[in-house]
Amino acid sequence: MAEMLVHVPLWIVTILFAGIMMVSLWLGSWLRRFVHVDPATVGNGQLMAGAFAILSLLVGFTFSLALARHDERRNLLLEESNAIRQLHRSLVHVEEPGRSEISDALDAYARGRLAFVTANLFQQEEQQEGRAV
Repeated sequence: MAEMLVHVPLWIVTILFAGIMMVSLWLGSWLRRFVHVDPATVGNGQLMAGAFAILSLLVGFTFSLALARHDERRNLLLEESNAIRQLHRSLVHVEEPGRSEISDALDAYARGRLAFVTANLFQQEEQQEGRAV
């Protein structure tokens, strides 16, 4: 179940939880017609304050998870680029027949990785522009 939630965009989860809260609020107000409670003992303000507090916590946790996911992806990309640079710098200690082969392979990998990341960024921008229109 948790693995399934990793692939779901966070904005869908937020809208889903907000919808569930609105439906439960409507259901509670509809059921209150059938339960006879003295209005002086139960205030609407307390109920709405609790609902808004839960909604604000939900929004806060959603943004926190999105920020953590973004930071993790950025740190992994930075770690990979530092590893490529360190390997490239350590090629000075390798003898020549192998050095050029490793350097060419490393260069091809770095170019392919850069193309992959750039293509993903363009794809994300196109998706965001498509949603905005």
